[in-house]
Amino acid sequence: MTYLDYNATAPVHDLVRERMMEALAVTGNPSSVHAYGRETRQLLEQARRKIASAVGATSGQVIFTSGGTEANALAYHQHERLKRLVSAVEHPSGVDGDYVIAVDAQGRIDVSDLRQKLSENEISFVSIMAANNETGVIQDIIQCGEIAREFGARIHVDAVQMLCKGPTSIAEWDVDSISISAHKIGGPKGIGALIIRDGLPINPMIAGGGQELRRRGGTENLSAICGFAAALEAMEQLGDWQERAAQLRDYVEDEILKAASGSYIYGREARRICNTSAILMPGVKAETQLMAFDLAGIAVSAGSACSSGKVAASPVLKAMGASDANASATIRLSLGWCTTKEEVDHFLKSWLVLFDRTRTSAA
Repeated sequence: MTYLDYNATAPVHDLVRERMMEALAVTGNPSSVHAYGRETRQLLEQARRKIASAVGATSGQVIFTSGGTEANALAYHQHERLKRLVSAVEHPSGVDGDYVIAVDAQGRIDVSDLRQKLSENEISFVSIMAANNETGVIQDIIQCGEIAREFGARIHVDAVQMLCKGPTSIAEWDVDSISISAHKIGGPKGIGALIIRDGLPINPMIAGGGQELRRRGGTENLSAICGFAAALEAMEQLGDWQERAAQLRDYVEDEILKAASGSYIYGREARRICNTSAILMPGVKAETQLMAFDLAGIAVSAGSACSSGKVAASPVLKAMGASDANASATIRLSLGWCTTKEEVDHFLKSWLVLFDRTRTSAA
């Protein structure tokens, strides 16, 4: 099998498995005051410090959640009764906005539209993805944050796809909150975090115990949290995998554009994270492509895996100006640290065979 769907989820790294098994062997609730509880609390806080450090924060700014979706929801929960502004290319977990910021044909936020929406409406909350999960396009978070603050709005950043693929820092971005997740970087599924500006008050969605400084009730998922910290450590040990992934992605794109008339890469002219490519095969529905690749032993996707089980025209691509037909004929290739030249060659050969076959049958 050739796995090229890292943006949906990444393979669990060996170091993560090791650390999670160690954590599972420890008895005790982190909230208990006896020796068993203190041992688990120590593991929990060590992991929290590692995760905080990775995103330019301190331990007290980290609120553990069940994943990126819950982290986004917790950020949104603070503004349920107030007007919210989101970009037109948000993840499905972050599209519930009262107003929408337009993007250009490359998927970049139209900052003049952002400013206009803020000036014409009483908006208290802005949410923007740092890097899009379908196209890989990176937004200028610092500029967007500066504009939001001019109008007194809080700004939240969905940094799930950006983590370990580009600079990710709540301090350097100077924003109010960011969401991150473990399973995109070789960690376990079901664990994420909301990182908040120091001192920002948080109204919990899940009440109950006093966990997470009363900001998110429920006994912490210790093994998953330790796995999250281990995934960050593993990514550091891998070195320059991002550069290798970018070279492989560019190689695939260059070969497709050279060989296939009418093909297109969405967001190619914009700054992107290293591993992501949205590839149009004109006239061939994404569903047909996915089935063909699956039969060839290749795992790719069409849009967000969080649009569970659906293969439809991508709202992200449509916001970038794609027609329904083209948005429905685009797949996402997302590479990772394990991806090899042989694997991308396998994909490339299969893509071109399918393209040629559909052209021959059409003729």
